[in-house]
Amino acid sequence: MSAAGGAQRVIKTILVVDDDPVLLAALGRSLPRRFSLLTASTVGEAMAAISGSAVDVAVVDAFLGGEHGLDAIDRLHKQSPSTTLILASGRMTFDLAVRAARAGAHDVTVKPFSLVEIVRVLEGGVTAENSNPPLLSLDQMTTEYIQRAVQECEGNISKAARLLGIDRNTLKRYLRR
Repeated sequence: MSAAGGAQRVIKTILVVDDDPVLLAALGRSLPRRFSLLTASTVGEAMAAISGSAVDVAVVDAFLGGEHGLDAIDRLHKQSPSTTLILASGRMTFDLAVRAARAGAHDVTVKPFSLVEIVRVLEGGVTAENSNPPLLSLDQMTTEYIQRAVQECEGNISKAARLLGIDRNTLKRYLRR
C-alpha cells in the first residue's frame, strides 16, 4: 500500500464491508475514537452506507458470502469516486489485484489487516525512516491473531480453538468481548 502521491490526507470516516461479524466487531474495538467506522455485510448495505455518509476510505472483502467484493468496488467507485477503495482478501492473488484495480480499487491488502496501519499509510505517514509498523498492544495483537486463526479455519470455532491450543468455550468468550 502506498500513500496517494505522498500527500498528507486526513481520514475521518471508514467503511468496512465484510460478511464476518466477528471481524467487524474486532475492527470497531481496535480503531481509535477519532474515526467514524461504518460497517456493512452486503453490497446493498455498503451502497446504502456510502450514499448516506461522506466516506473517506472503504475496505471491501473480496468474498462476501454469495456476492463478490469486486462488484462492490465497481459500484462504490461509480457512486463515490472520491472514496479511496481497498480490496481485502485472505487469498490475494496477482490476478485478483489486477481485477480490483480495473474495478476502481486504489489498493489491495491481505487479511488480516489493521485499520490503524491502513489509515497511517493513506494519511501519508510512511517514510523510509518510519516504515516499520508501530508496536501493537498485547490486546490488539491477541485480537488480530485470533481473527486470523478463525479465518484460517473458515469460521469453525472448534477447529480454531484446537489450532490456538485453547478450549472452545474460552475462544467463544474471547470473541464475545
